[in-house]
Amino acid sequence: MDFVASAAASRMLVAGSHCLYCATPLHAAENAYRGAVTPTFAAFLNPPLAAFVLVPIAELPRAAGTAAFVVASLLAMGVGAWLLAARLGCPPLPTLVAVLSLPVAFSIAEGQWDALLFLALVGALVLLTRWPVVAGVLLSVLAVKMQAVWLVPLVLIAMGRWRVLLGMGIGAAM
Repeated sequence: MDFVASAAASRMLVAGSHCLYCATPLHAAENAYRGAVTPTFAAFLNPPLAAFVLVPIAELPRAAGTAAFVVASLLAMGVGAWLLAARLGCPPLPTLVAVLSLPVAFSIAEGQWDALLFLALVGALVLLTRWPVVAGVLLSVLAVKMQAVWLVPLVLIAMGRWRVLLGMGIGAAM
């Protein structure tokens, strides 16, 4: 579960570790978070800022932390769907069906960042014309999943959206 790896990395940060990507300490932190010893562990592959952002809920007991992450994910999906329909003119029923799809449910059950990234992406789309630099900063949040972000700068260059690209660069630098 991605959330467990991120929560373990968050707890390592709080404990003062500077080795979020080292297998042995991460495995130990995941076992401590789970409260059980497992032979395998999920590698923490996100930027360090992702571990930092999760510190408040990673400090909660596992069930409460996981529940808080799921609730935040569901709220992000709901707000994103509302923004798509109300602010961007997407048809409500297909938007709702897409947001409630099985892949989305699987992503939330696995504790992945997808729902929160969805909200950042939709927020960027809403702000794209009026506040392009802020939209770019929101797009930089997609760097949590490198496989989701690598084409975005190329698309922005092709579209000539230099202010959005600047905002994305600012967000990436942060």
